[in-house]
Amino acid sequence: MYITKSPLLLTNDSATVAVEVPVYLTKEESEFPKTLAGHIDIIQVRNNKIHILDYKPDREGNAVNQLQLYAMCLKQRTGISEIICAYFDENGYYQFLPA
Repeated sequence: MYITKSPLLLTNDSATVAVEVPVYLTKEESEFPKTLAGHIDIIQVRNNKIHILDYKPDREGNAVNQLQLYAMCLKQRTGISEIICAYFDENGYYQFLPA
């Protein structure tokens, strides 16, 4: 089962406020030559901080870079700077502060 597609998180976890949240930055809003877009798997609010969580079952690619881009997008759209990033799989949970 792909955990982030489940509405169970929204109904049974008081920290989860959204799943599958689209985010983007236009090329004019960033130093990148093209628009960046993605989907944050899970957004939670814990201890007055936003937590961006991404499920990575096979850890392909660079989860840290992807989550840092998600944090940049979310900060640009909301003005929220207190963001914590994490990715997880069946074996563990890996949390960090975005640069």
